[in-house]
Amino acid sequence: IFVHGHSSELGRGDIQGVLNTFNYISNYLSKNGYVEKSVLYPESSEQIAEGSWAYCNKPVAVRVTYYEGLSSGTTHNYKNGIAGYSPTLKKEVETVLKATNKDKAIIVAHSMGGLVSRYYIKFDGGDSKVQKLVTLGSPHYGAREGATFFSFLSNAEESKQMKVGSDFLNNLNLPS
Repeated sequence: IFVHGHSSELGRGDIQGVLNTFNYISNYLSKNGYVEKSVLYPESSEQIAEGSWAYCNKPVAVRVTYYEGLSSGTTHNYKNGIAGYSPTLKKEVETVLKATNKDKAIIVAHSMGGLVSRYYIKFDGGDSKVQKLVTLGSPHYGAREGATFFSFLSNAEESKQMKVGSDFLNNLNLPS
């Protein structure tokens, strides 16, 4: 399962840009035996039947989003912080597991997606659903105000939570 980062990281506030973050990797995997399922939107999760992706007996690669409302073409609404995205990620992971008839998933997450995934694993039941988490460019200990991507971030709560020394990161980084 591929999990994207913050929608403003590319400087355009363009959700399509972050949804395309893992295109190259997905294409590579599909050429090497994986079944690539494109993007799973929260609104379409209920429509996927149990075991419907398990028929091929091959690994499945799917990109998910924790932003709601995208499949209908509406602009996503920011949640009140990174923890607010965890229930949507939880729903997406459970949908993928149900569709593949698997007990656990491997998550590869970029930037803020790594923080959302870590929160889900630590505080929202993901520890029993995730076999492995790989993060790429996630600000686990925060990013300083002068960091390149911070010039693009909004004043949304999740942006504040990604700063060095934030209460959110300090809590996330406490031992379990």
